[in-house]
Amino acid sequence: MTRRNYIQQLLLLIGSSMLIPGCVEPGGLISEKLKYIKLTANQEKIFTHYLDNLLPSNQTYGARELKLNLFILTMFDDCYSESDQERLGKGLMELEKVCEKKSKDFIAMNYAEKKSFYQILNTNKTHSQDFKFLLKEVYRWAVKGYQNSEYVMTKLVPYQLVPGHFYGCIKLKA
Repeated sequence: MTRRNYIQQLLLLIGSSMLIPGCVEPGGLISEKLKYIKLTANQEKIFTHYLDNLLPSNQTYGARELKLNLFILTMFDDCYSESDQERLGKGLMELEKVCEKKSKDFIAMNYAEKKSFYQILNTNKTHSQDFKFLLKEVYRWAVKGYQNSEYVMTKLVPYQLVPGHFYGCIKLKA
């Protein structure tokens, strides 16, 4: 091996190693894949925990197993106008502030504390219009996403096409 080939391969190795961090997907956060809505990692965690509290998993799958957070954020990013996306962003910032005000380590709270906190959050009338808009839209898309998920359509409520089952020859009593 000549010195020229050695230097050439070494530079190729160094150049390719500089590209590797750009190929790795960052932390699995959906906010990195959204086009218009920008979320912080903390906002996304709080949003995921809010959905998990909204549709918890008991005997059936909940929001976490069905990945409703990905569905809802994608719907917000794709289907809403810029003004509504700004309102949602402001609502997410207010949700983050309210959760930080409640507890420094909000995610480490147990289920009962989170449930009581969310009940107070949903009944409080002093929130801004953006925050109320966020809560209303998240609830609407969570229910729609849950009802139209593959799990619900195949396991809980078996889907049948419109005509249903055909019963051919049935004797009628007249």
